[in-house]
Amino acid sequence: MAHSKVAIVTGGTLGIGFAVSKSLLEDPDGGWEVYILYHSSPYKVSQALPRAHLKQADVTSWQSLSKAFSDVFEETGRLDFVFANAGVLFTTDFFADMTGNTIEPIDMSPVDYASQFAPVYSATKAGVVHFMRSIAKPLFQTHGVRVHAICPGAVHTTLVSSAVWAAFPIESFISVKDIVAVVRHLMSDQPLIDSAGRRIALESKFGLAVEVGTTGLYIRDEQKFSDPVAQSSLAVLSMLEESTTEE
Repeated sequence: MAHSKVAIVTGGTLGIGFAVSKSLLEDPDGGWEVYILYHSSPYKVSQALPRAHLKQADVTSWQSLSKAFSDVFEETGRLDFVFANAGVLFTTDFFADMTGNTIEPIDMSPVDYASQFAPVYSATKAGVVHFMRSIAKPLFQTHGVRVHAICPGAVHTTLVSSAVWAAFPIESFISVKDIVAVVRHLMSDQPLIDSAGRRIALESKFGLAVEVGTTGLYIRDEQKFSDPVAQSSLAVLSMLEESTTEE
């Protein structure tokens, strides 16, 4: 069976992941087969999105996640889009003694600011942005794959409790629709123009960290090098990595 376009969405049963999945399935141009990877309780999404393919996977397990991706590719023969969205929020004391299982679920929903409220969450988000920037250029140059990171502001989802959301001013919220619009724009073959008027041509449209706030979307630049020596040192490391890969 031929498949026109195939997408995998992690964390697609709720919130932003669900909205992106719904947008793809309702695309007026059609042709999207959407595979939602879920951890538990897929009943509601199966009723709301009957055309979606549901696959159980544990995103904290490399073996489980790898098998899910392999199964989808084996079934369809292609993979056009991945929305790595699954995540949780930890607000416990970073310095508290911890017992029991220390392997916690990964979080893949980018952010660009540190927060005393959730230090592990913030560190993970920063790591995702820099991981994206590290892989974006070689993936685009070698395989034509575009990788981006979206850094959303306060989006009213079930990630935190209603009591926490109640403390936020109503004007601070961003709609899920706004996030979906940014996702679809990044997926398109059109140039990107942010709310400050900055234009990114299609040939340069990869490796973008896009912050979405109440006043629009903004492209966040990489940290500049402190001096030319630091820049040249990193360039040498990149060359060594490329030569090792070729061998």
